[in-house]
Amino acid sequence: MTGHKFDPQHHHKLDNPERLKVFDPDVVLAGLNLPAGAHLVDVGVGTGFYLPALSRLAGGAGTVTGLDTEPAMLERAAHRIRELALPNVTLLRSAEDELPLERGTVDFALLAFVYHEAEKPGALLRELRRVVKGGGRVCIVEWTKAERDKGPPADHVPSLEAIREEAAQAGFIVERVDQPSRYCNAIHLAC
Repeated sequence: MTGHKFDPQHHHKLDNPERLKVFDPDVVLAGLNLPAGAHLVDVGVGTGFYLPALSRLAGGAGTVTGLDTEPAMLERAAHRIRELALPNVTLLRSAEDELPLERGTVDFALLAFVYHEAEKPGALLRELRRVVKGGGRVCIVEWTKAERDKGPPADHVPSLEAIREEAAQAGFIVERVDQPSRYCNAIHLAC
């Protein structure tokens, strides 16, 4: 499967307030039990849709790092950080499967609607396994593999079985799969 890349020129779709009804970050991220001072990472941060929720979860003692391959998306996310005054959030440019993070430094990583875009999703998961510490977690939010009125075509989206298999090969344990909306699944992984 070749990645189905999001066109940064369509960033307005990511900033649409209607997305909160369909992809509510508080629903997707509910039930995370993070340690004080946790380091959270948003892989494929885009315009920063999930940053306010991640910033709240990290709290005053924690940190959030937003990563993206696209400079235009990082600029949009930086604007959101300034606009919302999110003091515990930083941004870094990243390659898809070479994250600019030290080994074992991440408590929680979020991949929201980026897995299907990865050229080598298995390599991305192996890189995540490198940076997520023992006991840490990863949440992959991905489109359902069905015909929808939103998102990429169904044939550009990996199946849950494929994600589970690649996660296991990378050394993760699939803890659970939720369906926060009819449009997406949230696959929760543990190290």
